[in-house]
Amino acid sequence: MSQATICGLIALGAIVMMFTKIPRGATATLAVILMILAGITDYSTAFKQYSSSTIAIMLSMMIVGAALFETGMATYMGKFLLKITGTRETGILLASMAFATFVSAFVSATGAYYLFLPIIVAITVASGISFQRTLYAYMTALMIGQYITLVGGTGNLTSNSMLTELTGEGWGFFELLPYACLFALTLVPGILFMARKNILPGRQVIPAMAADVADKEVPEKISPKMALSGGILLGAMLLMALDIAGLDMHVIAILAALGCVITGCVDYKTALAKVDFNALFMVAGMTAVAKCIQSVGLMDQLMSSALGSVAGSPFLICAAVYLLSCAGTQFMNNSAWVAVATPIVLPLAGPLNVPVKALAGMVLVGSSSAMLTPMSTSLAAPTMELAEMTQGEFSRCGLVTLVCSMCGALLWAAVFLI
Repeated sequence: MSQATICGLIALGAIVMMFTKIPRGATATLAVILMILAGITDYSTAFKQYSSSTIAIMLSMMIVGAALFETGMATYMGKFLLKITGTRETGILLASMAFATFVSAFVSATGAYYLFLPIIVAITVASGISFQRTLYAYMTALMIGQYITLVGGTGNLTSNSMLTELTGEGWGFFELLPYACLFALTLVPGILFMARKNILPGRQVIPAMAADVADKEVPEKISPKMALSGGILLGAMLLMALDIAGLDMHVIAILAALGCVITGCVDYKTALAKVDFNALFMVAGMTAVAKCIQSVGLMDQLMSSALGSVAGSPFLICAAVYLLSCAGTQFMNNSAWVAVATPIVLPLAGPLNVPVKALAGMVLVGSSSAMLTPMSTSLAAPTMELAEMTQGEFSRCGLVTLVCSMCGALLWAAVFLI
């Protein structure tokens, strides 16, 4: 299969997703089928993503969210949290970003995203603030928190492993923290700027889990079923934070969903009705397409070719590596991109007279900071679908986010790495 054919299929999928009214879940699945028919991958490999742990977490937390809304616990929590954040959009955006940054330092970004999604929905329903803006701000802030510690994200651990293997010295536990701080200083104003200028869309979207119950009267007291559904969410959160061996996040999420149904917090017919299957199919399809692109080595070859012509000052080289990493991760899993690009980049440190960690750092932060396509990060596709953002809207916001991230990354490189 030629690279031109693969690029053509990617371009066709992007055009269909941007300019047609075909549901994005169907478009993503169609792209997977075309790649199978073109011989790029096989059926078992492609459709394996439709039963992945990510899909299990998504589906399960949608059911838990439905239970929280059915019992009234979600709207009660939303009203309570508004007493802390206030009802102004700026306050809610800042509070959600601060919360996301803190949580993702201890819980994986994917786990934190789905675990607290019902709470984000509840706050926006109770306040009338745009769910689109709040969810996008929450998602981007999760990227900050993962760099507070070395164990905050799988990409960090992958980079550390590659660095240790190739140079004998990995990242320190808090060595990525300066980037997290600099990224926060650039991202927060960026999000507020996008909201004020309407670059970040402000339509009020009510996700399926809150449909038909968003207008219900907020309970004055906590009922037994409200307490039960809230306790199930709290238990899931604690188990994910403890990171118990053998008890993976998707298992915890499934147990939480089963608990909500078995205890009667939500009946199974209502639970299934609240599941956004279009979002599930889009995430699974986009992940499968990214895996296909990774398997043929297309981005590896493009990265190697591009780096062959890189020259200039260490600062400009870092900028070039960062942008190449941003481009590569648009079509590949973040951790996979770090594993692919790091061994390509590090041998160039000596000839280019650039510190090894500067190049490794640019690959690492570039891999998770650019969100222009649904395949760019594991949270891009669900955010785009749940918030009902068009491809154009998502890419515009992603471009501003990329500029913010690049400012933080290059400041980090200039002050701490070069």
